[in-house]
Amino acid sequence: MFRRKLTALSSTKPLVINHHPVYRPKKIFFWSLFIVIVVLVILGFQFISPDWGEFFTSFAGLGERIKELLHWDFNAFKEIPAIGQQKSFLARSFISIWDTIVMALSGTVIGIIIAVPVSILASKNIINNTFFNRFCKILLAIFRTIPSFAYALILVGFFGFNNLTVSIAVAIFTFAISAKMLYDKIEQVKMAPFETMLATGANRFRSFRAAIFPQVIPHILSTVFYALETNLRYISIIGLVAKVGIGNLIDNNAQLQQWDRVGWLLFLLILTIVCLEILIYVLRKWVIFDQDKILDEKERKKMLNPTLRRTRKNNLLFYYNEIILADWKNKKEGLYKQYQQKAITKEQFTVKKEALKLERKTLITQAKKEYFERLAIDQQKFLEIKSAYPATPKKWFIYSEKVGQLVRYDKLYLAEFAVEMTYQKQKLLQETKQAINLKHDQFIANLTVEKVYQKQPFGWIKRVVLIAIMFGLFIYSLTTIEWGLANSETIAKTLQNIARMFDISWWTLFGTENGAGSTVPYSVIYLIWETIMIAAVGTFIGVIIALILGTLGSENVVNKYVAKIFVIIATVIRPIPSYLYAIILISLTGIGEFTGALALAIATAGMLSKYIREMFDDVDMNIVKTLAATGLTNGQKFRYGVLPQVNSGIMSWIIYRFEINIKEATLLGIVGAGNMGYVLQAYFNSGLFEDFGALLFGIIIISLLLEWLSNVVRDKINYNRDPKTVHWLKKVIRRTEAPSYAINAKMLGYTTTDVPFNELKALYILTNINIFRTAWKIKKIEKISWTKAYQLSYCQTFNIKADKTTANLKELIKEHNGQYNDAIKKVKENRHYEIKQIKLKQDSQIKKLKIKFKKDWKNNNKCKERWELWKQFRLDCQLIKATSKHKKLSHI
Repeated sequence: MFRRKLTALSSTKPLVINHHPVYRPKKIFFWSLFIVIVVLVILGFQFISPDWGEFFTSFAGLGERIKELLHWDFNAFKEIPAIGQQKSFLARSFISIWDTIVMALSGTVIGIIIAVPVSILASKNIINNTFFNRFCKILLAIFRTIPSFAYALILVGFFGFNNLTVSIAVAIFTFAISAKMLYDKIEQVKMAPFETMLATGANRFRSFRAAIFPQVIPHILSTVFYALETNLRYISIIGLVAKVGIGNLIDNNAQLQQWDRVGWLLFLLILTIVCLEILIYVLRKWVIFDQDKILDEKERKKMLNPTLRRTRKNNLLFYYNEIILADWKNKKEGLYKQYQQKAITKEQFTVKKEALKLERKTLITQAKKEYFERLAIDQQKFLEIKSAYPATPKKWFIYSEKVGQLVRYDKLYLAEFAVEMTYQKQKLLQETKQAINLKHDQFIANLTVEKVYQKQPFGWIKRVVLIAIMFGLFIYSLTTIEWGLANSETIAKTLQNIARMFDISWWTLFGTENGAGSTVPYSVIYLIWETIMIAAVGTFIGVIIALILGTLGSENVVNKYVAKIFVIIATVIRPIPSYLYAIILISLTGIGEFTGALALAIATAGMLSKYIREMFDDVDMNIVKTLAATGLTNGQKFRYGVLPQVNSGIMSWIIYRFEINIKEATLLGIVGAGNMGYVLQAYFNSGLFEDFGALLFGIIIISLLLEWLSNVVRDKINYNRDPKTVHWLKKVIRRTEAPSYAINAKMLGYTTTDVPFNELKALYILTNINIFRTAWKIKKIEKISWTKAYQLSYCQTFNIKADKTTANLKELIKEHNGQYNDAIKKVKENRHYEIKQIKLKQDSQIKKLKIKFKKDWKNNNKCKERWELWKQFRLDCQLIKATSKHKKLSHI
């Protein structure tokens, strides 16, 4: 009884559709995620204590600082200092940016070369060995969580402060991020060609080279470019640690307050990143994925693009240009044709041309007048009906055959006009596509080998040239590296320091005492919490800016000219890494967590605004037009027609960006926008290697945990997929509750055969809610106690004949509950027995298979045949277990 009352109070009443109750799932995940986000943001703002007053007062200083950053005196840049330098600042700036590109390239290529074999070992569809797969994935996960500058700190002890240290650090970082991307791609390739080659007797290496590698090579090249772009953005941080490259030059000039030089260096770095982005886009599109491989692609686009531009116009413009002016355009085309053929004189052409202009104006004016008159008629009719039936909103609607739904009177012509224009646009597009397909079929029919070579004589050469250029640049980059090791004493000391890192100072994980009689400024858990808070605040502020830029940058939401302004703003923000924003902001608001949060916010806005805009551009506007027919306002159309289509995608990208921001917040400490990176570097430089190891251990653990949580949440949002533990828990709960729901339905007279679990659950909830509500009505009408009213309601629901005496009611309900519990117990016992029989049958089948396998094994002496027997035996066992599992699940 208590459970029934609790269910009635804690559940939403199910819907009843066609006499079938429908279970409405509780939004536990959504509300839990919402509460966690709100709590994180509140705690984040409380923790970092932002000084908004100082921030807003520094805006005047921001303008001055931007002027200083953009005030470039090239005459001063060209001067060679009298002391300390043999080259001018301008020359050193170009040398540093080139050195940075070369180091990024060499490190990227080396990292990819290492990543490819490891990604193959991690791919379960190629290497069917769980140990190797898991070992490689765990190794990659650990390498991926360590900050890139930490590698540089350690490698300096082996190679010194030079570009070799930076290149190797970049290679390790590239290896970590690229191998994961590659094994994800390898696990998605088509395995049929690979398995076919294996079946013909080819070995795995040859089969991989012929069947898998051609599918993967475009992704390898794409990953090279992605890693190169990423490395170029963040190599300055590594260079700052190793004291080489443009990062070191920026830091030196920032410390000397030479902001004009800092601005020039930032400009060079940003220009390089933007140029690289454009180059990568072109190479990916036309070389790597070969989007010009369709021979008549240009001709097809030439026919399709004008039609697409015509159909993208709003309905009214399309109506004017494509319907009202259709005959007028034919007249105009005929007039120009007559003039070109000299069928009429120039004077006649001028007169007829002016007449056509006047006719065009008249046609559009008349069409506008008719359009707005129809709207006014509908509006007037709606006002009349509304005044006649003010309390009956259903009377305000009329069914439209053309629209196929109820439409409010004032929106009738508008909705039918929108449907008609949509039909005309689709018709125009379909006619164009049919013409394209007809022309393409004619092209294919007349296609010969000679024409193919004539169309694409150098199709394969561009990929060879690209690989040759990249290989040449890579070889050149290797020649610029300062190869060499540090002296033996330094290397030995570095190895000792690494050993000390593994001797983790466990005391500093939760306190400031390091166990050696000294103290550290912060505990590891405090630094991790600080990093999460910086990331939370930065993500929150960045998301707000990104939503504004992304929404207003979509032509589905605003006018295309307004949209272009916001697209340009977002494009300018996006290429600049967060640590460069931090360097500029530190000079205004000072060092601290708030500066780091602001830097992350700007970087977040740049990245997310692009993805949000793309999601709004992909919205199905037909849904919005349908809602417009019901009389909704623009705000309501946006809320109910647009947001539901983009909500899950936006939330997924926000969570992914939050994960990135946690990692970036660690890097920002190097430039003073937080404590994590600064303390990590300070521990290393001060020789506190046990504390350094403890902090690195904390970073690895929290990064792995957050990455796992991020993947789980995004899987739930995008695919409604639960983690294994939650899925198992749901199955246990379902197995426990199913009998009570089924018996409840039987006692109400329902047939439970082939009834879905959720429908039985909905019926159980509906039954308890109805008992509860009926009890309140009985209590109110008959003026009796709540307990007695509930007992009477219970008896009515289950058709239990009883008088109104309390003792009789208690006895009958007790007896009914006893029958209910006995029936549940019997169902569970039957299910347990059936599952046990399935298990016994499974064991018997596997036992027979084992006997047959052992017999066949003895009769075959060849290794290959034995291997095939073993594989077949495993497959048969898996099939039996899968069949048994399916039968067990059917008994839940």
